[in-house]
Parts: sequence; C-alpha cells; structure tokens
Amino acid sequence: MFTGKISLGEIDLYSEFDLVAVELGGGMSESHFGITQKVIEETSSELDIPHFFGLDRQPFSFTLSFARVNNKKWDYDTKLKFAKLISTPYYQELKSAEYPQVVYHVICVDVPKKVMNGIDQGYITLKFRTDAPWGWSPSTVITKVITGASDGAPYTFELENKSNILQWYYPEVEFIVDGTEIKISNNKDSDREFKITGLYDREVIYVNNQTKKVIGDQPYPLNYRLNNFNKNWLRLRYGVNKISVYRDCTVTFKMQYPVGI
Repeated sequence: MFTGKISLGEIDLYSEFDLVAVELGGGMSESHFGITQKVIEETSSELDIPHFFGLDRQPFSFTLSFARVNNKKWDYDTKLKFAKLISTPYYQELKSAEYPQVVYHVICVDVPKKVMNGIDQGYITLKFRTDAPWGWSPSTVITKVITGASDGAPYTFELENKSNILQWYYPEVEFIVDGTEIKISNNKDSDREFKITGLYDREVIYVNNQTKKVIGDQPYPLNYRLNNFNKNWLRLRYGVNKISVYRDCTVTFKMQYPVGI
C-alpha cells in the first residue's frame, strides 16, 4: 500500500529505527482503494426490485513490510522498541511521506511475521486495521476572532469540506462568547440556523456536531448546554462553504475530513 518513510503515532520510523516500508517482489502491486461497502436491502418473492435500506461501510485492513535501510540487521534493541510501538492497545496515526495528504488511524492486528537470515537481516510484515472505512485528511485548526458582528452585518468567511466520502461533515467547534448567545449560518445549508442562547459572557462552549455534545464551562465546569441549543448542528457540504457568524466571539474549528483514496 505504501513504500518509503512511514511514521506511526509520534514516531518517525526512519529517524528512530532506520526503517522503511518495502515492496516485496517486483512490478505492480495491489492495494485498497476508495472505501469498503455493501448494500443493505430486503428481498422477497413479491418484490422484483429489492427494498434499499442503505449501505454498510466497514473499516479495512492492509499489510506493510518493513526493512532496515542498507540491509542493516535487526539488532535486539530495535526489535524490542519496534515491538513495543506496534503493541499499543489503541489506534495511532499512520502517515506516509509518499502520500502526506491522507493519514490512517490504525492498530496492529493478527500475527506479525518476521523473515530473517542467520545474521538478522530481513523484514517484518504487519497487518493494520483502520478505525473507519476511510482515511483522514491531516487535522486542520482554524481560529477566528470576530468583532462587530450583528444580524444585519455578520462576519463571513470560508471553510472547505475536503471529504470526498460523506455528503455532510460535522466539525468540532469551540467558542469564547462575547455576550449571551451564539448564532451561525452556512450558505450551503441555508434553511438551518445554529443558535445557542442563555450563556454567560466569556463562557467557553465546546460543540461536537458529530457526537451531539454541547458543553460549557460556566457557572461550573462540564455544564451540558444541550437545552440551550436549537439542535441545528453545524455541518459542511463538500466544497467551499460560506460561514456567517452573527455574534461577537472567538471561534475555533477543528476538522479532519474522511478521505477515500
């Protein structure tokens, strides 16, 4: 799937272990493309056309083989540290220098395979499972300090949804409120107005539009603010979205788009 320099978690495998991903054999190689999905439908003797319920999209797996550069041997210390890294019980970001536009959240599964000669030269092959049916764009964080905004004169800027997989992307957003309410609209979702009322001045509000959480820090930490929200979750359509903010605040968007490639 990838060759060359790879990083896993916070570790650059080339800098840390002199490791690179290698292609075993020669010629063209086969790898995963796009996303894995199957149709969910119901059939019966009375239906010529099955009733379509949707799609079942599943995480996928891929294998990578690693060798040390210049045919260096796998010494004991390198094996020990590399085994520790791939045995972590949680998903880690895997990035390739070959395709820096896409990252995968992976965990090592099944049985790692080691092929070595008598002096510990060779390669180790690992199978990775992703946390989603797709890869992800690198994380993007955008902060806007907004002053002078009102219903008649909103502050407008652009956010680009780079996902080629989902019709809508739901970002994480954090506000520092100047006043007692937040009000936002999106020109590509014009019938919906995102609005939170009854807040404290300078309150910090965290909104996860995907998991449907609204949390403030006043008058006490972890104050769930769902009852103050109109339930119109902020979402971005593929391409450029023009976001209008109608109240003064400092707003931060955190985005990592699903990408199939």
